[in-house]
Amino acid sequence: MTSIAEAARNLELTPQLLGRWIKGAENDDGHAFRGNGKLKANRVKSRLNCLKWPLSDKKMSQG
Repeated sequence: MTSIAEAARNLELTPQLLGRWIKGAENDDGHAFRGNGKLKANRVKSRLNCLKWPLSDKKMSQG
């Protein structure tokens, strides 16, 4: 069995951070995302812009 310290070294993390992640996973209630699931308008625009750029680049390269 691998120790937390050894696993943290292999992942280039601190043992404290990996330990916190493990503890969080053990206490997880099955919800991957916190909050009520509603983005503010500026966050929605930002995410949409991130999606648009790769698509417009593809269209331009396809001619």
